[in-house]
Amino acid sequence: MYIYLDDSGVINAQGGKFYVWAGFSIKSGYKKLAQLLDPVFAEIKAEQLVHNLKILEAKGNIATHEQRKKVFEVLANWDDLRICYIAVDKSLLNDSHRVFNRDWSGRHREQTENYFIGKVVSRLAEPIPNDTSKSIILTIDGQPKRASESTIRLHEYLSLRINYPKWKKDDYWNNFNIKYDQQLNHSLLQAADFIASFTNEYYAYMEYTSKRDSKKIVSYYELWDILNPKIYHKIIELKNTSKL
Repeated sequence: MYIYLDDSGVINAQGGKFYVWAGFSIKSGYKKLAQLLDPVFAEIKAEQLVHNLKILEAKGNIATHEQRKKVFEVLANWDDLRICYIAVDKSLLNDSHRVFNRDWSGRHREQTENYFIGKVVSRLAEPIPNDTSKSIILTIDGQPKRASESTIRLHEYLSLRINYPKWKKDDYWNNFNIKYDQQLNHSLLQAADFIASFTNEYYAYMEYTSKRDSKKIVSYYELWDILNPKIYHKIIELKNTSKL
């Protein structure tokens, strides 16, 4: 199994209303999926460069409706692809989530990020029917704060989350590989970015906009209609309600 993850929003920054981790898993064929996504992102990058000469790759947070639609349609047409996300209203986070001791070299912040990553990965890691592989390769967009130490800590945490629940007796993963990747124009990670940024924008708009534009809402719903058949699990934590 292959899993690709990205986040949207900065957990300890003042700006932004939501913090999101999102991603997708596929049983196999990641090279073929990348080949389908590559020309789509190349086209989107060319379109975005017209308005912003500084961008180095296509970005989900400035994507238009049509650009998002092209990416989501490729994902929706991949048979065994599964999407999961967690969207958390940042007003619900307490100081232990937002405030970090500089002397800890990011340990505290990383611990919180890993907690949210674990919620997404544990759902995506549920076995795909007819998948006989016992391996997961998890690729995360970005760079760990403390290099290999961060990767080891996340590996240990996710291994416990995935393999050792008391109720889980039949399924396990004996090869779990975590990779952080900062490579530009990595189409699979760009796809995760598009999902995460769209999810963040949608919930922020719906929760914090008092006068909503009907055309914008129709646009959001059209994109959700494309993604929804592939959404395997979602966790939503809002000010007034939580939905698992």
